[in-house]
Amino acid sequence: MPPFQYQPLRQSKQEIRLLNISAAPKRNKFPSFSLEVVSLQSSPSYTALSYTWGDASKTTPLHIHNQVFQATHNLYEALQHLTQSGKLKKLWVDAICINQKDDEEKSWQVAQMIHIYRNAAETILWLGPACLGSDLLMDKMQALGHDAVRHGVKVWEEDRLKTTQAFKQAMSYGYLGGLPGAEKEGTLERFLSEWFRRGWDVMGDVLPPTPLKEILSRPWWKRVWILQEVTVSKKPVFTCGHKSMSFETMYAALSVLEFFQDAWKFHWSADRVFARLVDNAEGLMPGGPEEPGRSLYEGLETHYRIFVRYRDLYHDEGPLPLHGLLSLASGIGLKVGLLATDPRDLVYALLGICSNAQELGLVPDYAKSCRMVYLEVAVALRKHGVNLLPWCLDTLRRDEDAIPSWVPDWRAGPRYSAYKFVSEGPMCEFSAWRGTTGKWSYNPAQPDVLIRSLSFVDSIADTIPDPFERGSSESSPKFDEFSDPADPCVQSAFLKAEKFVHSCGHDVIIPHNYDKRDIVWRILTADRIIKPTHLREIGFQLAPSSYANIRQMYTAILESKVKEYVKAQLDESVTQSLLDMIEGRASRAADGAFVQFPSELSSPGAVDFATFTRTAGMMLYKRCLAKSTQGFLCLAPEGTQPGDRIVVIHGTGSPYIVRPVGEMYNRIVGEAYVLGIMYGELSMLDVNEYNLAFI
Repeated sequence: MPPFQYQPLRQSKQEIRLLNISAAPKRNKFPSFSLEVVSLQSSPSYTALSYTWGDASKTTPLHIHNQVFQATHNLYEALQHLTQSGKLKKLWVDAICINQKDDEEKSWQVAQMIHIYRNAAETILWLGPACLGSDLLMDKMQALGHDAVRHGVKVWEEDRLKTTQAFKQAMSYGYLGGLPGAEKEGTLERFLSEWFRRGWDVMGDVLPPTPLKEILSRPWWKRVWILQEVTVSKKPVFTCGHKSMSFETMYAALSVLEFFQDAWKFHWSADRVFARLVDNAEGLMPGGPEEPGRSLYEGLETHYRIFVRYRDLYHDEGPLPLHGLLSLASGIGLKVGLLATDPRDLVYALLGICSNAQELGLVPDYAKSCRMVYLEVAVALRKHGVNLLPWCLDTLRRDEDAIPSWVPDWRAGPRYSAYKFVSEGPMCEFSAWRGTTGKWSYNPAQPDVLIRSLSFVDSIADTIPDPFERGSSESSPKFDEFSDPADPCVQSAFLKAEKFVHSCGHDVIIPHNYDKRDIVWRILTADRIIKPTHLREIGFQLAPSSYANIRQMYTAILESKVKEYVKAQLDESVTQSLLDMIEGRASRAADGAFVQFPSELSSPGAVDFATFTRTAGMMLYKRCLAKSTQGFLCLAPEGTQPGDRIVVIHGTGSPYIVRPVGEMYNRIVGEAYVLGIMYGELSMLDVNEYNLAFI
């Protein structure tokens, strides 16, 4: 079959192609199509399509003006649905309107896609065909969304935590007639109050859970291109099968859904009165009470929140710089990230909606490999003072001839990398280096090599893997598993960590202002504790000055366990040493199980043990405990091995583990928490400074 022939486009005229749709000669027949070349400068009227390409190897022939175009099944299905009404006349769809086999045309057409979507009269956000129950779902989402818009959904975000507490308090006291503050127009409280007055039982079937989960799990929500398509479109409209609703209405309905899901997830065990009321809303929570909100939570996750938030930010405050947008979209170090069929699009999809693409000198160029695109982005951002090293995660998993270790691999986000150590901003304030911004050099003739100035600290002497024994799973890490301090897995993990720290003897380097009894607890959490910021987000705050209450609770564990349990749960090679370590402290035997902590051990302002264990579970994910030859204790990247080096790269907040490659080069292994040098103590140590070449 001859290739599809395109009429050339003129870049100087900002020309695009539009798919003309003529009425079908017979009912339920496909209409006829043709392509028309127009200039964006003439303000043509058309509709743009946002959809998922699907499997490019599975195509269906589409006849366009006496030629045959091989459309993916997803596109063919979309056109079947969208053209049946006969109202759609001119459509811009990337797969057809851009010559995908011409890299030069594709590059400049992609660069002007921001103008294509911005100028479209309407953008159809195609979620896919209808499924069983989806028409009913769309109708109910529309009604729910209209109610939420009427009650000022836009202001809910800032009041979410406050409102949740008010809601919980009202339920505890049985205020079924309304909520405190419900008299204020345009609040979440007023919305909830109306729901109560109408009867809470209606929530049981307000949204049918099966189609809800199916629709929210579709690939469209994870496309990186939707960030641009939704952000700049004048009139985005969600469409599923033959049902449609405005973007604003869908967003409002999802906000209500998210509120109830958060309530279910975060209060199931905290408040039984509250939980029973939420239980009546089981239709909204497909996860069921055994695993609150989990199923839907993983389906929706935070994908829709990424583009919803950025659309608001873009129009209210202006676009983010590229590095901020890359971090947001890629999800590196987080639980989610947006995806692209072509990995170069993880960058190119963002250039039109960031604030500094022109300043960085970056434009789409599909003649370049993904490796070269990512490398050029890293160099451009480095020239403008952006430190990208915290995004260089899982570098040991890269092929030797792949992306250099000092270049972030933006494809890595959805692989559930380790959580980044936040080394800048008010949440963290790590400052391992307090000197100048540091020297660096780059020679385009050696594109893989970056030279950085740094201080050498020490070499790794020994490591132990993640004490929680999770291995290298690609599945989503569920950190709630480690929120129960009475969990045997948690307790054995802490025993192993304590044994490792004790094995370092008296050579451990301890900052003068630290209690040596706190060392194991500080290293397990990188001296950070989870901070509640938003019900769906995670932040960190500085750890307390003392871990006395944590030590007391840990001692309570050891005093209430039996030696037989240790023998049954741990490897024989370490059993005796662990028994020796707790000898004398196991003052009484329990009946084979750990006891709950006495509540009197908690003191006002102290970190509760459940929060501590959850933080440790997060910070140890894909990391290991390590010690250096001189006695530094580290929380290091997974895969760190003896002989690796601890360095502080000038201008960075956290130390790094690096690995020599031959005699000339080094590879970044990843950032590390190193007890005793996180707050500028390096200036008081006798360390050597070098310029190292990284590949």
